[in-house]
Amino acid sequence: MKVFYISGFRYSLKVWDVSGSLERELMYFEKLYKDFKVEHSIFTYGDIDELNYVNNEYITLYPMFSMFKKTESKIMTFILSIIYPFKVRKDLKNNIDIIKVNQLTGAWVGIILSIILKKPLYIRTGYDQYLFSIKDGKNFLKRMFFYILTYLALIFCDIYSVTSKSDFKFIANKYRFNKSKLIYRPNWIPANKSFNSKNRNTKTILSVGRLEEQKNFKFIIDEIKNTDFSLEIIGDGSLKEELKWYAKENNVNLKIISKINYFELLEKYNDYQYFVLPSFYEGNPKVLIEAMGKGCIALASNISNHTEIIKNNENGIIFDFSKGSLTNYLKKLDKNIDLRKNIALNAYEETNLKFSIDKAAMSEYQDYKLVCKVNN
Repeated sequence: MKVFYISGFRYSLKVWDVSGSLERELMYFEKLYKDFKVEHSIFTYGDIDELNYVNNEYITLYPMFSMFKKTESKIMTFILSIIYPFKVRKDLKNNIDIIKVNQLTGAWVGIILSIILKKPLYIRTGYDQYLFSIKDGKNFLKRMFFYILTYLALIFCDIYSVTSKSDFKFIANKYRFNKSKLIYRPNWIPANKSFNSKNRNTKTILSVGRLEEQKNFKFIIDEIKNTDFSLEIIGDGSLKEELKWYAKENNVNLKIISKINYFELLEKYNDYQYFVLPSFYEGNPKVLIEAMGKGCIALASNISNHTEIIKNNENGIIFDFSKGSLTNYLKKLDKNIDLRKNIALNAYEETNLKFSIDKAAMSEYQDYKLVCKVNN
């Protein structure tokens, strides 16, 4: 089976590499090929240098700026992405079976290709872009852009895959479309054959994510000031210097690691007992299920996308945003070794069962087969 994979707007393999996610994405492509002989042709917003990132038999790259003169203009890039499907239609017509869009911001390229090539369209979204635009406080025009784009995607796609049950409910209730197209496929984690709860850092809290308001990292600093806990955050963003200053003002020992590759991140989880995710809102947070899959005790804020993963006091901890909530749970865990052991073991077992890469790849391959059969 041959899949034409479309990345999100302005994403490239270079962007994936800088963000530390390239290894993760390539791992999934390799899994689909080894288990099910699924080959990928990947459309990116990169240039000819993209070819340096991949050299194997099951991935072919289609960098947009190998065909057009590169531009930093968002508007011009958007226009070129609309033209692009017409430039490659002859090359792709008999060489692909299905089109997959990864994230809503790649949808228009997929929709156009699906129409002109008469190929099935599979759209996967890690989070609902329209809902996030509201929570991010985007202006009316941007909110309407994502609303209309979501609506068009739901109309023209054959499958619309979401990673959280919360998004599933929101989309099913918000839009009028053929509900049979909507499916729930959560994020995945690599196989973890065992975990070791010994020799973990018990006094440094680990957190991972973009250094932006959504992630609410200041909350952790507020909670652990005047305690003997330190904080390590893996991530980068516009609030980096502000967070450093805020931690210093509150006498909290903060370490920020701006870049780390995916395999190094997976090893990092093994070094820490506590992983904290205090976000105001999320999709289906990969870092949360990765940490749990490595046997970390995960403490996460009380939002629906966290509570569908964590059962409080069973496989993790759910805290609210009130003062002392997180700190009280940390103190409780520190005093109760049996609770710590049970939560860590339950998190490890349940997460590796529900979110395994094997299960994700099998489900996606079955989805591909079904939609290709219906369209033939």
